[in-house]
Amino acid sequence: MTAVWKKPLSTEILNSICQKGLSVGLGISFSACGDDRMEARLSAENR
Repeated sequence: MTAVWKKPLSTEILNSICQKGLSVGLGISFSACGDDRMEARLSAENR
């Protein structure tokens, strides 16, 4: 399968890029990535 991304990606790279964005406040973290997909988790909290 052909990769969709123009540069190599890893969960570490994705999470470090997103440290300055809205995903930190929402509790979103990337858990897996492949040539044609990304997976992320969204934490649910009781407030």
